[in-house]
Parts: sequence; C-alpha cells; structure tokens
Amino acid sequence: MAIPAIMPKIKGPRRRGPGPIRIALCVLLGAVSTVGVAWVCALEVQLQYATSEMRSCIWRPSSSSIKGRMDVEHWGRFGSARYACCVMRPDPPWTDVGPFVTQTNARALTPAWAQQVLFDWTDQQQDWPPEAFTVQGVDCRGWPFHALWCAYARNPETEPDLWYWVSNGGGIALGDGMMPSDPADWWPRAALPCLPIWPGFIADTMVFATCWLVVLAAPAAIRGALRRRKGLCVRCAYDLRVTASGSRCPDCGTTRTPLG
Repeated sequence: MAIPAIMPKIKGPRRRGPGPIRIALCVLLGAVSTVGVAWVCALEVQLQYATSEMRSCIWRPSSSSIKGRMDVEHWGRFGSARYACCVMRPDPPWTDVGPFVTQTNARALTPAWAQQVLFDWTDQQQDWPPEAFTVQGVDCRGWPFHALWCAYARNPETEPDLWYWVSNGGGIALGDGMMPSDPADWWPRAALPCLPIWPGFIADTMVFATCWLVVLAAPAAIRGALRRRKGLCVRCAYDLRVTASGSRCPDCGTTRTPLG
C-alpha cells in the first residue's frame, strides 16, 4: 500500500500593519503625552519675560456714559500663551495713553476658544466696577500646539498677590513654591490647565500617537531586518534559505522578500 507523501501545510498570509488594539493604545498614549507635555510647559515655562502684544480700545459699561479703556494683551513663549482682558476706570492716567483701536480689532488678538471667557463679562457689565482695574485672563499650554487651558482673574482681597485661579476655571492651582517669588506676586501662580482646546488637543494627540506607533513598531522592524539578512522568515524565524524568493513561508505563510 502506498504511503501518501506528507506535505507541509502552508498557512495563509497574516495581516500586516498595526492592528486596531495597537492603534488604540498609541492614541491613548498620545493623549496622555499631550496632557503631560502641557503640564510640563505650565511648570517650566515662565511668561514673565515672554514676547507680548497689547491692543487698547475705548470702552464703557452698557449703562454708563463715562468712557474708560479696555486693554487686550497676549504673551507667548515656547508651548505657552496667556491672554488677558483688562478694563480700567476713566481716571488719569489710564485714558491718556494711546493709540486706540476698535473693539473688534482688540478682540481679534485672542483666539476664538478664549473670547467667551475673556469678553462675556464686559458685555454684561452694567456699571463701572468698584476696582481701579478689573482683569480676566486665560492661560494655555501644549506643544507643538496649545492643547489645554484654564482661567484666572484679579483678586482684590489678596494683595500683593494680584491674581488668582478661578475656582471653576478648569485648572489645578499650585502654590507659590512652584514659582519664584516675584512672578508669583505679579503673575498668576503656576496651575495645571485641564480644559481642552480641541483642535490643538487632537493635533497633539495625533503627533504623539504617531511617535508612539513608531517606537512600538521599531523592535519588530529591527528584528525582521536581522532575520531577513540571516535568511529567516521575518515573522516566525523559520529557515527560508532553501525557499525560493517570493514563495511563502511554510510555517506562517509570510511571503519571502529578497534582500534589496
């Protein structure tokens, strides 16, 4: 009786490229990296000596005929930016300094995501505030795009600490010890922003997710290159030195590619 020849069973090719689980993991790591980088910028990048721009315009409350001024300011440095809207009572020397632009031009200095926090309170103001000047600001961090933000305001009850983080402003306030004493007195203390700036957050997440994808894929790519040089299957290390180029691996079904 003839004995049938035993032939190796050739499996079908396996799917190449990162699977959905790895992609999801990289996206998650990208989001975590986005938050981590933004918080590092909040702790390490000081805006006291950052490049700045200010636009001033004539402003008055809706129920008042007395005109004062509004200053809109922007400070920017690596991975960090701060925007503030300051309303000043019509007392010298505030109204004697120009030049002035239109309110529309002044507000255009700030990004769209910050304008509601910065300007809604001025639109709702019926009369002049009791303080000489009132400030509302936002602080945003992230790299390569700004991804997270939080809000601050002037606290008239805690001189010389002129600024405080709004309790519902989306930030985790830190103490003076996180910053040198002078900036802590005249600038908002360090805070970890928690509110997302969605376009920047998504863009940063995709950038870092791509980096994580490369990092996680690098060991397999290096291992595959070494196996190919030795004449082994790049996936399962089966000896392919006697297998014709372009044929499939008898063990896993991966197509053998020639050295090029």
